Amino acid sequence: MSALFKAQMLAVSPLMEDRGIDEAYLDISELALDSEEIGRDIKRRVLEATQLTCSVGIAPNKLLAKMASELQKPDGLTLLAEDDVPRRIWPLEARKLPGVGPVTEKKLASFGIRTIGDIAAQPLSRLMAELGASHGNALYQAAHGRDERPVVVEREAKSRSRETTFAADIGDWQEIARTLVGLVREVVEDLHSEGVRGRTVGIKVRFSDFTTLTRDSTLAEPTDGEEQIRRVVFECLSRVSLDRRVRLLGVRVGNLVKTRPL
Repeated sequence: MSALFKAQMLAVSPLMEDRGIDEAYLDISELALDSEEIGRDIKRRVLEATQLTCSVGIAPNKLLAKMASELQKPDGLTLLAEDDVPRRIWPLEARKLPGVGPVTEKKLASFGIRTIGDIAAQPLSRLMAELGASHGNALYQAAHGRDERPVVVEREAKSRSRETTFAADIGDWQEIARTLVGLVREVVEDLHSEGVRGRTVGIKVRFSDFTTLTRDSTLAEPTDGEEQIRRVVFECLSRVSLDRRVRLLGVRVGNLVKTRPL
């Protein structure tokens, strides 16, 4: 999660679950403001801090909040209650339900199950028999909008990382080098903004055949220096054979410690 986005989410509620660079769950159950007002506040904060729009879903649980956030992308605010599930969730295609991937979607279609409502209408015993006890039960509960998972408040991260996936696989060393330099700069900005340094510096390289390699090096002392981190990153790169085109590059700094106050 970017530092700017994270800061805006924590300003709304300290009960935040980090789900990636641009996604989070917030527990707002104890906040005094109206839910729609909270949603608009989130959107305003993100826009002012990042100049980017976002979609917000507010619901009684994480499953429905996630689905609500998808209903009016790219700049929506959707409130969803349990009573809304039959009207707003059941008509959606089965693949819109978390847990239904291409294989499951195809299998469900072979049984004539094409919408989330179709899943909800099935006997639990049938779904468990056809999909396995665990998966069948999970889809049955999800189709009815049930989700008991709590918001997991993030623990202090042990590393900071940035990565990028290329629109087309690359093979030019200069482009690889420029990308790594940019990723180092972004990681260093994160370290500085959060007041941490790290002892372990590493890279991730994913090739066009999806083979993924990591290389890292541990320093004698923790650092947040861009030049030093960049130097170690390229030393790590020298230990990778660039014999295939590259799909993804990443830079990571781990074993973090708080920066000593001046």
